[in-house]
Amino acid sequence: MSATTPTASVSGTGATRATKRRASAPRAANSSSSAAASPSSTQRKKPKRAAPPEGEPKVITTMEDFRERVHLKVQEVPAGKLTTYGGVAAALGSKSVARHVGWALRDGNCEAEGTPWWRVVNAKGEISYRSDDVEAAGETSGSKQEDRLRAEGVEFAARRAGDTRKIANFSTLLHEF
Repeated sequence: MSATTPTASVSGTGATRATKRRASAPRAANSSSSAAASPSSTQRKKPKRAAPPEGEPKVITTMEDFRERVHLKVQEVPAGKLTTYGGVAAALGSKSVARHVGWALRDGNCEAEGTPWWRVVNAKGEISYRSDDVEAAGETSGSKQEDRLRAEGVEFAARRAGDTRKIANFSTLLHEF
């Protein structure tokens, strides 16, 4: 009988546990040495981000600065055209801050600053749900954002029960920054 093979006759004894440890120890050593030779998929290096263009500040310097830059960028979108949260974020230098664009547009000062917040939709071409939008909705659609877009000539796909507010011909309405 080998010292590395546990047997049924000694199961439950300290000898069996020690034997099992010895049997598994070489495998652990082999697996760690092979991992050191080639990096695993979890050890991938992150790609380096491109530096912002010369003279451009980082995407977020302060939240107030970021909010102001979002508002200015959205003001570039003409009536009847749309953009996405990710499109605004990419135009500001980083697609990864799309959610922050939504937060910046939700601050309540859009109307006072003349920012057409209703022209920004999600990447699927749908109006993102906002409880304050539904509560302040007009008589026709149940959404203030949808009413404003319809007034600018934006058409919506036919709705079925449970459908979201999907914009018809979404890709042709996208504004390029």
